[in-house]
Amino acid sequence: MPRSLILAAAAGLFASSVAFAAEPAPYLGAHLGMNLLDHWPARVDFGGVTASGEAALDSGLHGGLMLGRQTEHARFEVEYQRGAIELNSLKLGPLNRSADGTGHYDAVTVNAYRTHDFNERWSAFAGAGIGWGKVRMPSGRLDGCECFASASESGLVYQGRIGVEYRLARAHSAFAQYSLLRLPGASGGGTPQVAYEDRTIGSVTVGYRMLF
Repeated sequence: MPRSLILAAAAGLFASSVAFAAEPAPYLGAHLGMNLLDHWPARVDFGGVTASGEAALDSGLHGGLMLGRQTEHARFEVEYQRGAIELNSLKLGPLNRSADGTGHYDAVTVNAYRTHDFNERWSAFAGAGIGWGKVRMPSGRLDGCECFASASESGLVYQGRIGVEYRLARAHSAFAQYSLLRLPGASGGGTPQVAYEDRTIGSVTVGYRMLF
């Protein structure tokens, strides 16, 4: 076989293998960990007179599910996340009382990531997302006052994320990530009425992705 034909065949084989490696591949994924919530500032309106307060919180579970598409240096996905809001105590002015209650937040976002391979196993990613979410804060009493009524709100959410990933096999990867999720503040009650500020929630999670 002429040398030129051998070189052409080799070049064609190399080009096809590169195209296959870079071909977009769909994936499913899930992650689970903890949010880093410790407080959520609020204003309580007693009918024209307002006071500053906050709900002191414990870290709660945070997790998510993703469906996306991976290219050579990027990923694009739709993600659903849910996290727990664990009430520890309530503060209003000089008052500070222990309290119990559980709320939650939900978010659906469209995310885009830039990826970078360190070697055949390890890679890093960074990206952002935007979508829609809802927050539901638990109710709590403060010295007989229903000052912190159950509150909820839905609206625009957005997030930023960085992480590292380890390739277990060709179609299977494990990852760890840190996320910042911006959520709307909730409001509720009559008189008094409570209004929570918009809040950015940090979370640390580990997860798994499978190409298919």
